[in-house]
Amino acid sequence: MLNDSERDLFYTIFFNLVWHINKKHRIVRQRPKPTLTDLKAPLEEFMEVRDAMWENPAWIDEFLGDGASGTETDEQREIIADWRARFIKDTFYVVKHTAKHTIVMMRREPVKLYAVTGISNHISLSNPSKLPFLLEMILLPFKGKIIYDSLLRSYNVSLGKGIIANLKIEYKESKKEFGIIHSLDTDPTKA
Repeated sequence: MLNDSERDLFYTIFFNLVWHINKKHRIVRQRPKPTLTDLKAPLEEFMEVRDAMWENPAWIDEFLGDGASGTETDEQREIIADWRARFIKDTFYVVKHTAKHTIVMMRREPVKLYAVTGISNHISLSNPSKLPFLLEMILLPFKGKIIYDSLLRSYNVSLGKGIIANLKIEYKESKKEFGIIHSLDTDPTKA
């Protein structure tokens, strides 16, 4: 998972971005700006704004172009610009947990494997379902790692033996062709 300063930086940037997107586009009722210790909005409302933001990535361009709140550092603005350029929104199969990462596999072609770093906890603690299982997540580049935007949407779907067998085959083929991708900066199909 991220260290304390990385985690705090991520949440500062992400909360600021989502809060300003909602302030400008009025997706849900305006609330006080979230902080690291107090989200100040029901999770469902926060997810509604987050979903709308990733469905309308031009809003992130507006945020960067408007100068946002004027409190962002150059580093924070670069991170947001990198998110805008390289985010991946998809439903993934969670196929493996290692000590440092959770390995997720895309459902769409080309099937690729990503090593995702947890933010505050390992993903296995956030969703202890039996592998493999489905999660909707937004992958983001962050300081040379792949993280997710801290919000997961799981599906209560039981995968049959045939699907699991196919996933094992796709896993091996994808690992052979692309390897396990540890950084969106080096993703061979995102460059």
